[in-house]
Formats: sequence, structure tokens, C-alpha cells
Amino acid sequence: MDAYELYLLGRHRWGQRSDPEALRGAVDYFQRAVEADPEFALAYSGLADAWVLTPLYERTADRLSSFARAREAARRALELSPTEPEVLATAGWVAYLADWDADRAGELLDRAVRLGPSYVWGVQWRSML
Repeated sequence: MDAYELYLLGRHRWGQRSDPEALRGAVDYFQRAVEADPEFALAYSGLADAWVLTPLYERTADRLSSFARAREAARRALELSPTEPEVLATAGWVAYLADWDADRAGELLDRAVRLGPSYVWGVQWRSML
């Protein structure tokens, strides 16, 4: 499978995230997508989305480790594609959930919504700040 197909499978599993096994599956697919194409920003964005939510859905997860992984994946995604709405939204959500930095989250999510008003997660996450 190519990186994009792995990314799509990761997003599918991420959409089923209320099941911790599905969230672990999302991490696996996104990680495989990153390995298949280390320059694919959306794969890093998906990985960050999965890691930042892991402690919320899996109570035994190591919160600090999950958040550190989410931060690193979001950082790499932003480095690769700083104007991609999905990347900006993810980075904003990570800033909010992992760092409690509502100002930074708001800036990133505002940019995400401005550049990609149809990216639903950016709009939803911005509305939650």
C-alpha cells in the first residue's frame, strides 16, 4: 500500500476512536504512512491527532508520552506543510489539549479555518476554544 492509502485507513480507524483498539490501529496506519513517505505532512497530522486523543480514550495510556509524540508529529507536519488546513487544525488542537495554550491554539485554528473553511475538524475544534 502507498502512504496515501495507509493514511486513509488511519483516518477511518481514527473515526472509530471511541474503541481504544481502533485508535491504536489508527496510530499504526499513520506510522506506516510516515514510513512509506517521510515527507507526507497529512500522515504526521493524522499521527498527531491519534496521539493527542489517546489519553482521552485509553485511560491506561501514558499521557505525557502520548502528548510528546503528538507534539513532535504536529511539529513535523507544520514543518512540511505550514499552510495545509488539516495540519494547522491538528497543531492547534495539540497546542490546546497537550499544552493548554489556548492563545496558540486559537491562532493556528483561526488560520486553519481561514484557509480551509470546509475542513470540519478545524471548524469544530475552533468552536470549542
